[in-house]
Amino acid sequence: MLSKSEQRAALFESIMDSMGESVLVVDREGKELFGNKELRRFRGNVSPGGDLNAWRNPDRMKIFDTEGTPLAPEDWPVARALRGDYKTNFEIRVQGMAHTPDEVTLAISTRSLVDSAGNIEGAVIVTRDITAVRQTEEKLRQSQKLETIGQLTGGIAHDFNNMLAAIMSSAEVLARAVQGQPRLELAASTIEKAALRGADLTRHLLAFARKQTLQPTTTDVNALVRETLGLARPALGATIDILVHSSGEAYALVDASQLTSALLNLCVNARDAMGEHGGTLTISVDTPPGAETVRIAVKDTGSGMSAETMARAIEPFFTTKGIGKGSGLGLSMVFGFARQSDGDLQIESTLGEGTTMTLILPRAAPPAPAHAGVAAERAGGQISVLVVDDDDLVRQALTLQLRDAGFGVVSVHDGRSALARIDEGLQFDVLLSDVVMPHGMSGIALAEEVMRRRPAARVLLSTGYADREMPTAVKWSLLRKPYTSVELHAALRSVMKQS
Repeated sequence: MLSKSEQRAALFESIMDSMGESVLVVDREGKELFGNKELRRFRGNVSPGGDLNAWRNPDRMKIFDTEGTPLAPEDWPVARALRGDYKTNFEIRVQGMAHTPDEVTLAISTRSLVDSAGNIEGAVIVTRDITAVRQTEEKLRQSQKLETIGQLTGGIAHDFNNMLAAIMSSAEVLARAVQGQPRLELAASTIEKAALRGADLTRHLLAFARKQTLQPTTTDVNALVRETLGLARPALGATIDILVHSSGEAYALVDASQLTSALLNLCVNARDAMGEHGGTLTISVDTPPGAETVRIAVKDTGSGMSAETMARAIEPFFTTKGIGKGSGLGLSMVFGFARQSDGDLQIESTLGEGTTMTLILPRAAPPAPAHAGVAAERAGGQISVLVVDDDDLVRQALTLQLRDAGFGVVSVHDGRSALARIDEGLQFDVLLSDVVMPHGMSGIALAEEVMRRRPAARVLLSTGYADREMPTAVKWSLLRKPYTSVELHAALRSVMKQS
């Protein structure tokens, strides 16, 4: 039969051991008087009664404040509590804990034990592991930051694309007008090349912002990987060995051209990570049994990334390359493309052991056998285009470009004006409309109204990014801004051949 004091002691110990926090009680010399079960897990089951530094040795444990500044042993929680420094829920970061090789974040509360005369006789230290909480908060902050950056870059890129569209259209008209005048030809060519570089930059920004226009189709991933490696081989160099593994047939519902671009980015990143001495690049394609996804893993044997670098890897403009050697947009573009495609990008990396980037994409059923269709050719004569765009610069430049190429053009600034002209009897072959327009009528809504009035008309939509309503527009042909005259004419020819 236990005495009352023994029963109280057993009850006290049972209560302490049920706590999720570790509890340590020490005497004035720092020797342990009591430690609960959670404390024993933390410190590695060192027997009670030892000196403080027997299990919190500066040679095997490092403690930092929340800013990462190392704390000297005299500033560790126990030492501070024995000096009468009361703290509640102050945070520290600790490396070298017995229960994990990783750094942990702890919330510490300390209280000195004093006798009736006010002398410090010991201290109580309560510790709570908040590592998972802080990691979750950091992921949330990172997600919110990326979302904010995405919204900002998406809006800027959309407006910038409109300006680039006007510049490119005007530059091409100018180039044809000054043929035979070398100085002016060079100036026109320089304008066009600069606009194309700007277009490439905005394409990357829109990919990160998940606002680029995608045209997902059923894509044979294995075939696309082989084709992409054929494109990438010269750029990767002779020091890179390439291995390809596939678990079998794999089809994804994805924009094939954007997937090619994403894979090229990942391959080039892998090459840079392996450096001038090269290494092995392994691309694996698999569809896990029962899964609705296709996984494309790009693995290198390069230098790997630290945890800090991995945390920022997909941020736009973040790069570990030297000045002028990288825009920092490659991975952000791949990440944005994956998420916009209802997929994801996963990164696994260890310093000195290489990196694996895994694209996860929605799976698609194999395509049905194709049947030959009959193209509808126009009987002849000039093709007439109804241009609708609320941006005056874009509309004027596009009108000039089309007329210069021999098209008939009527241009208006919004959907309601276009419908008014159609109701007045306007004849045209192709509606070429911007997607995002004012006055409550988008290009998609306009196309629907035009098809009710003129079922034989063709529709070509032009956009700088994919607005939220864009998925409903898959039945219309899409042309990304900015575009060259070659791309515009090809798109117009394509819609004219549609049955």
